[in-house]
Amino acid sequence: MFVLSSSVNAPLSGQDGTVMLYGQNARYKGTVLISYNNTWGSVCDDGWGLEEATVVCRQLGFTGSRIIPRTNSYYGRGTGAVLLDDVYCIGTEGNLTQCTHSPWGVSNCDHNEDAGVDCDPSVDAQANPVKLVGGSNEREGQVRVWNNGFWGSVCDDGWDFHAAQVLCNQLNFTGTIGVPTTGGYFSNGTTDPNVLIILDDVRCKGNESSIDVCLHRPFMQNNCGPQQNAGVICVTPPQGEVNLQVRLAGGINKYQGRVEIQVFGHWGTICSHRFGPEDAQVVCRMLGYGGYWRRGPHHQYDRRRRQQRRLIVSVNGQQGVICDHNATNAIAMVVCNELGLNTSNAIITTGQSAIESPTVLDNVVCVGTESTLSGCRYSKTNFICPANQQVWVDCQAGTSTPLAVGSAVFGAGDGPVWITDLACTGTEANIANCRHSAYGVTKCRHYEDAGVVCTPGNINDITSIRLVGPTPYEGRVEVYYNGTGWGTVCDDHFNDKAAAVVCRMMGFNTVLEIK
Repeated sequence: MFVLSSSVNAPLSGQDGTVMLYGQNARYKGTVLISYNNTWGSVCDDGWGLEEATVVCRQLGFTGSRIIPRTNSYYGRGTGAVLLDDVYCIGTEGNLTQCTHSPWGVSNCDHNEDAGVDCDPSVDAQANPVKLVGGSNEREGQVRVWNNGFWGSVCDDGWDFHAAQVLCNQLNFTGTIGVPTTGGYFSNGTTDPNVLIILDDVRCKGNESSIDVCLHRPFMQNNCGPQQNAGVICVTPPQGEVNLQVRLAGGINKYQGRVEIQVFGHWGTICSHRFGPEDAQVVCRMLGYGGYWRRGPHHQYDRRRRQQRRLIVSVNGQQGVICDHNATNAIAMVVCNELGLNTSNAIITTGQSAIESPTVLDNVVCVGTESTLSGCRYSKTNFICPANQQVWVDCQAGTSTPLAVGSAVFGAGDGPVWITDLACTGTEANIANCRHSAYGVTKCRHYEDAGVVCTPGNINDITSIRLVGPTPYEGRVEVYYNGTGWGTVCDDHFNDKAAAVVCRMMGFNTVLEIK
């Protein structure tokens, strides 16, 4: 025998579809009961959301209040049978029975899944309700804002950690850090064309009560594309050590690429602001790649010997530079190949110049297999290229020491920008042990993603190697042993096989001659 009890008694049933709230000593919140065939019963919470709760509150006469849908018998178990299931409303209906639903009394739920609502009339309803969709849990996803009877998205123009924090606070995820995502990160490459962009250019200070209190364009006005959906991850600050993983993406081999780290189950990037060789050394160590970085004269000596040079191009007798608009590492591969140099670690870098220079080529697009730069697509121009936008080419990146690069040289990533102002000493085993900003708290965008070029080899190698000679790809073999300094290699039994090993360690593909 089953015995049902509650804090209030259900009144006599009314007209089919009449609703009441049950289980609380407040007329505006409780478990939803609905009348059918002269009996009262509950509503299953399958699909229960703001639209359905809005209809119930409207039926009860609460039209100017904040509305919160409740699930999992939040206000206690209902009474009678579960009369409605799979209720789906648009939000404008005048009665819950006008929404689509399963047949009366047909349900796979019990009273542990009873739906409820909070129609608190004491709370001003000026704040537009928000929710997150597309995430793996309720604390992450694309942002949706309710306005004039439908849900819409937020454009990621200006979307930062201040706005993300306001959003997490508005959703009552207290004690969390709001981590912004951009570029439709939670859309899995698809965007619902029926979801309109409601807000754009959102600018928050971080202490606003709701997202629509922040500065923004008028509702429904935007200049955004379909993949510019703002998202958020509401992260609980970690207690203790973070399980942080690292990988490289976007490079032409496994030793180089955009640095991506996995934090709280999401892959994201590192901002290149203050990202230096010490940080690159730790990243390469985490990946198991060798190389040695040490602050001192030998590091400066090695960098002078690398083929890192500003790219000067002659077009119809006029010399100038390439500006970095749309520039990729494929340009470096073509240039290094044309110069007869190694291409396995070729990359472009920017920001090396101190002076502005005339530009002769812009919007250069190479595949990487062209024999000469003239085989690539490009546009001729004659404007002045700023010093920090001129293309430099490094044909031996990472062959002597790990190289830190910025400005999304290996392409812009997606997901959160997890870390900014990374400050490693170079000796750490994991970048989680380095000083850095709180995870996800940054103003950086993905055009500032950091990358590295690591030295090929295993981290268990106790030596770094270099060539001392007239060019970077020939000379006396010197090794750096276990922190004791640079020394030479005796030529006893030194043969073509040993030379091939040296060349591979340096990033070269072949041995031409042994002297």
